[in-house]
Amino acid sequence: MPFGTAPAAGVTVGAQGIVDRGLEGTEFRLVVERREATIRLAVPGRHNVTNALAAAAAAHALGVDIAAVQAGLEAFQPPGMRMEVTQLPTGVTVLNDAYNANPASMAAALSTLAVSRGRRRLAALGEMRELGEEAPRAHRELGAAAAGARLDALFLLGPHAAEVRAGAEAAGLPAECITIAASHDELAARLAAYCRAGDLVLLKGSRGAAMEEVLRRLTAEAGGERRP
Repeated sequence: MPFGTAPAAGVTVGAQGIVDRGLEGTEFRLVVERREATIRLAVPGRHNVTNALAAAAAAHALGVDIAAVQAGLEAFQPPGMRMEVTQLPTGVTVLNDAYNANPASMAAALSTLAVSRGRRRLAALGEMRELGEEAPRAHRELGAAAAGARLDALFLLGPHAAEVRAGAEAAGLPAECITIAASHDELAARLAAYCRAGDLVLLKGSRGAAMEEVLRRLTAEAGGERRP
């Protein structure tokens, strides 16, 4: 069942008029053959429109009506650590996307951060694993993407942190905006000292980087329970 976000011959399930609302999610018109429905996804990230289209295409192939597809997509909530929005007692908002990471998903998460206006935007990034000999280049490109997201601060952890920093500095992010930490504890402590109410923090890294540990420490530092 062909699907996609760009007009193309033979596409049965498509999306038009995509509006990225940052943490509030994404809105678009779902087009299934000659029928349309407005979809309001609660999960952040423009890239999740493609995921929604894949689900819609599968449902259409099984004969599910577009109204039922609309209801299912709008009711969807992401699993833990996948674009999960958490509000800390300190007034800091955390976008927890720590379940895993690769170059494409890192770029998508940073794009979501970039469209969230009106607040300071911070990223705490761990390494991307299983990239082999491409790892140094991929991490430098990650740094460039972080600079392109116009972050206010970048916090780094892991063996490729220096490559990320080099890429970010080469792309224009000032060196004083970049912090490399040696452990989750140090990263969380530095992040907690820097953050203030209203800030938005992206947490992301490969599964082995366990960047959710930073959120656990931030919550403990704040002295309270985090709220969805």
